[in-house]
Amino acid sequence: MSGSGRAELNVAGGTINNTGRNLTFSGGTTGTFHWSGTGLLNLNAGTLATNAVVYDALSPNASSYVNFNGGTLQSTVDSASFLPAFTPSGTGINRVFVNGAFGTFLGGATIDTNGFNSNVSANLLAPTGNGVTSLSLDSQGSGYVGAPAVKILDNGLPSTATAYAVVDTDSSSANFGKVTNVFITNPGVITGTATVSLVGGGGSGASVSVATTGANTSGGLTKIGSGTLTLNGANTYSGATLVSNGSLVVNGSLASSAVSIASATTLGGAGTLGGTVTVDTGTAQITGGDGTSGTLSTQNLTFSGTGVINVGALGNYAINPAIDTPGVLTLNGGAGAVTLNLNPAPVASGTYRLVRAASGIADVSGFTLGTTPAPIGRQAAGTLQYDGGTNTVTYTTGGTYPIWSGAQSNEWSTNVISPLKNWQLADLSGGTDFIAGDDVRFDNSAAIKTVDISNGDVQPTFANFTNTVGNDYTLQGIRVRLSRNTLTDSELNQKKDRI
Repeated sequence: MSGSGRAELNVAGGTINNTGRNLTFSGGTTGTFHWSGTGLLNLNAGTLATNAVVYDALSPNASSYVNFNGGTLQSTVDSASFLPAFTPSGTGINRVFVNGAFGTFLGGATIDTNGFNSNVSANLLAPTGNGVTSLSLDSQGSGYVGAPAVKILDNGLPSTATAYAVVDTDSSSANFGKVTNVFITNPGVITGTATVSLVGGGGSGASVSVATTGANTSGGLTKIGSGTLTLNGANTYSGATLVSNGSLVVNGSLASSAVSIASATTLGGAGTLGGTVTVDTGTAQITGGDGTSGTLSTQNLTFSGTGVINVGALGNYAINPAIDTPGVLTLNGGAGAVTLNLNPAPVASGTYRLVRAASGIADVSGFTLGTTPAPIGRQAAGTLQYDGGTNTVTYTTGGTYPIWSGAQSNEWSTNVISPLKNWQLADLSGGTDFIAGDDVRFDNSAAIKTVDISNGDVQPTFANFTNTVGNDYTLQGIRVRLSRNTLTDSELNQKKDRI
């Protein structure tokens, strides 16, 4: 698509196989002339298979529109920019609309990741205002050797509404050379008075008018194919979202779309879902954040039966939960129907927030633990608990742990220290020697705050410094495996450091 005019591509059936290439709104990528017109891609039915739909950065004044009207956009390669956000340096604009049904087209967007991982950073928008709902063929004209272009104007200016004309080319027909019909391919957004003109085709006399306009409606999104579709934008389409295959990751937002997760599919991300999320019974999974950190927020969350929630590194969920539901969490599967799979990496003793819901649950009976972190040192196995103060399902792991006392000396090692011990158990059951894998603490109570590790390598799972200003610790010795040999409380206060 090149020049300063207007170009339209309508996909209304079959498959356009653009594998190995991008579909580019562009006037070229070399030279000094670039496109400054308007291009529209209408996906009405059938499939467009392509690497990506992109925009020529060297044509900053171009306007580009992708309209999902019931067709399928299929990935043919992993792409971080399958439908990129448009940030022009000039006056060009880009919009991706998800329209509702019109004419014979079903409306909505279908994206087939086809076994690939595809990122959509463009906003998938609900159309606003009014669009063209029907056209009237007022005069068929004569002498046409091909179909004339249909131009729909809004107060005399080009609009985003599109249509095409049909000409009878059968020389034996009574309508030979005449325009016999006009079909809408995109309702567009009409803010004023809509008029229609026919251009080209070799004939004359045919005329078309806009019979009716009406309020535009929004379609939804269906995600098919294995692989992962990631939505990074602020998406306002209001039709339903269905994850039929593979994974959907929402790192942006879905303003109001209701989301359904089929069995054996996954919903994840660190975004915000403003509608109700329904998890079909079976093996459907919800993952908080990116599987390591981050919170997925769902306005309402319903498990129809069995299901799975995956929680990443628990250390990232000491404050905020992996799944946050400001509305209602509904569990319809009975006792233990929803499995909580936790990252198996060791964690310090403490409480970790898994699922929060403003209402709908009052205990942990609907959940069961799947994978969990292996206990470390003297740590007891963790348990599920319900925090009624914050309406949160938590995972709490405890057991005693050693606190540095320095009662005998400044030696930190795996040696047997006597007669006194340099560590005191937190449950006050007595002194102890250090055991590899311990979750150790350093607070204000120690008599000696210069700690020597020159007698051998020490390998605590976690070292937690809770000392306050004025109670500085110094760690010294060739076996210190930290970024520096001396660390003070002001650097480590309230911070967990893996050694």
